[in-house]
Amino acid sequence: MKKFYTLILSTLICGMSASATDYVSPALTFTTPDKKVSTVKAPATTRSADDDDSAWTQWLDMGTVNVTYSGAVYMNINPELPILMRASTAEPEHVQYRIDGYLLSNVDTKLNRPLIIDIIEGSLYIYPQELPSLKINNSDGTPFEGKLYVTDTSTHLDMVGLRDLYEFDTDKLSFDLMLTYYDDRGNTLGTGISTELVRFNVPGWIKPPVLFSVGGNDVSATVPVEIGAAVDHYDYTIVKGGGYDDDDNFLGQRVANKDESLDIKTSSPVDPEVSFTGGEGRYTIGFAAYDADGKLLSMSSGAIYYMPEDAANWQPVGKRKITDGYLVDVYGFELIPYEVELEKSLLTEGLYRVADIYGDNHPYADKIKEHTLDFPSYTYFHCEDPEACYISETPTGTVFDASGEIVLSSIPEAYFIRHGYDMDAAKNAVPGGFGKIIGGTCVFPSGSLTATSYILLEANYGWLDVGRENIMTLQIDPEAGINTVEEENSDKMAEYFNLQGIKIVNPQKGNVYIMLKDGISKKVIK
Repeated sequence: MKKFYTLILSTLICGMSASATDYVSPALTFTTPDKKVSTVKAPATTRSADDDDSAWTQWLDMGTVNVTYSGAVYMNINPELPILMRASTAEPEHVQYRIDGYLLSNVDTKLNRPLIIDIIEGSLYIYPQELPSLKINNSDGTPFEGKLYVTDTSTHLDMVGLRDLYEFDTDKLSFDLMLTYYDDRGNTLGTGISTELVRFNVPGWIKPPVLFSVGGNDVSATVPVEIGAAVDHYDYTIVKGGGYDDDDNFLGQRVANKDESLDIKTSSPVDPEVSFTGGEGRYTIGFAAYDADGKLLSMSSGAIYYMPEDAANWQPVGKRKITDGYLVDVYGFELIPYEVELEKSLLTEGLYRVADIYGDNHPYADKIKEHTLDFPSYTYFHCEDPEACYISETPTGTVFDASGEIVLSSIPEAYFIRHGYDMDAAKNAVPGGFGKIIGGTCVFPSGSLTATSYILLEANYGWLDVGRENIMTLQIDPEAGINTVEEENSDKMAEYFNLQGIKIVNPQKGNVYIMLKDGISKKVIK
């Protein structure tokens, strides 16, 4: 998993240029190398940009998008790719999008090909499409000879249920593509499932900061935002938590819908002023931007992290030992327990916080490149229910490498609690995602924590599914020992399906399955 983390970061950190070579991976890594097949698996037909033009409207220029490649064949962030749209004249619920230059050639730019996305009755399809000619090596350094194709993973696996996991928004022209790249012998590339992100470049967009933290004695703040030239005015609001409603509409959409439950304000195109009335934690600010005629240009939202000193409501309880097996696994450090200053809330029983969890007394303090905050960064441990502890989403104010500032969270918080699920629903969804108080020590099992960083958030990559092999423990009772706790059975968090999409209750060792865990699916060998 650390290799995957390094691959993603190198993909996002690399400088961008106009050369196609900079977007083509240096070598191909196959999931199933030298697979013996009796027949070639290349598709009999592939999608192209001019398929049956008579059955379609003319292509409509929609603007440009930026694409974050996965690294399976292409890498880096490719900005300003034209996106076009047309509708079927024969099928009312069939729309097609064309992203020119998505499939690049490092042999001749004239060979570049578009990626065609079909939206049929509300579902996304990417039918098999052949990549252009590429000069590329196999992982052993030998030249690759053959043809490469791409399709969506559901089509490749012939697994209908997987298509329901695809996330896209045609109104915002935002697509999270779950792709499979493969060669003409059926060998898949990379992990077999490659997530690539398409985001629309909107001139009327209001873009909140990637990471914005407020602390110390401040109770309000001016939020620095980027405002497009087309924006005449905007509506906005701020709420505690993730800002989603019962229908899972994000906060920007709720502002645009004039949700009467929100305290919505209107502003000229200047930085907004916000106040924090709900205490510490993650807040969400939502925007709906308009032009001079009142036409809605865009909807957006961003996170603000409020971590006040608020000394009157917290009681220091002294130094406690912490064993952070999580971060060391992300960066490949050796596991070394260390001490932190622990405080408990005087308002909420079972709520604790640690100041500067990766501060100057961290075992790897010499590897910290920068502290980004000029006030203490607090990490909040919620153990109101000692059988269901979680870490609320919080920036650490710490930079270890070029990925930027680290943000920590728990799986229940990142995927459920901040989406408005109550604790009972979160427990049912991810029963193995919570920590527990065991013998005076808060123990987070492997797989229960997650992280992201500045550069991943900036690229809209989201939460990183690595560094989750080890546990984290925090000593609450000063008499408690920090012992190695065996990982609980994580299979109860996962569901397995065979390659035909049939759920398997008791997966057998040595067989290939699709594992669905925490909303993420991947091909595994049990």
